[in-house]
Amino acid sequence: SDRHPRRETFRSFLVSRGGGVAARRFFWCGHFLQNTMTHPATRLDYFLDTYQFTSTATVLEVIPGTEEQKGLVTVVLDQTIFHPQGGGQPSDVGTMKASSGAAFEVTKASLDQAVGIVNHTGTFANDSTFSSGDKVDLEINGVTRAHYARLHSAGHLLDLALVQSGYNFEPSKGYHFPNSPYVEYFGSIPVNERETCKNLVQQKMDELIAADLPTRVRMVPYAQLEDVCFGSLPPNLPKGKPRRVISFGDFPGCMCGGTHVPSTKALKECPITKLKKKGKAFRISYSIKADS
Repeated sequence: SDRHPRRETFRSFLVSRGGGVAARRFFWCGHFLQNTMTHPATRLDYFLDTYQFTSTATVLEVIPGTEEQKGLVTVVLDQTIFHPQGGGQPSDVGTMKASSGAAFEVTKASLDQAVGIVNHTGTFANDSTFSSGDKVDLEINGVTRAHYARLHSAGHLLDLALVQSGYNFEPSKGYHFPNSPYVEYFGSIPVNERETCKNLVQQKMDELIAADLPTRVRMVPYAQLEDVCFGSLPPNLPKGKPRRVISFGDFPGCMCGGTHVPSTKALKECPITKLKKKGKAFRISYSIKADS
């Protein structure tokens, strides 16, 4: 959980050397999206329990989409269990239902980092709608949520396994989507050494999973962040504010806004599938099966 960031938007910043490895980690694991609404920040209940698949909330606003959005609508709530897309992790999907019978299918959630508001984008069934103040029942797709958590945690664990295998590469990008998850690092491994590297990293991954290391999710005071995050922080990180840090066991961690498994054993197995040079970066791909 401790060696790479998760945001393509900040690639130009990440490749600069001044911020160090921890700086890169933070910006990939955060969410940097846009929102122009003026509501209180959404309470992020997805942080409370990865496996909370149902909840209730109050509708703050329903915003019709533009003509180009072809019927898509945005719903703003006071609180949510829908994890937004960001940090290399896909958005949760699911439904909202009101006692009136109105039903809304959420196809994407996104977070406006500047104001802390989660936008739920999707469509209403049968021309129904919500009104401000409506109480709605939320339900996310639990199978995909659990899969996304395992994918994200596996990407963090891959960082640790790589370091423990003797490769201290600086990270550049993480992609934790089901279709082809990978982590990219600055650096390269000669073609004739890649099979050896793959075997070493796979062995470490297997050992870390078998060790059943607990996933630690905690808010760390600013004064302690450098020690927890490998001795380096982003140069433009606001001072004084505690940050959410993810780590495994007693190993160092990184600032992250994703959902994660309770322990490494929940990953079951994580095959390293491919090592390849990708531009100036080196990509390590992996695989995590969804629970049936």
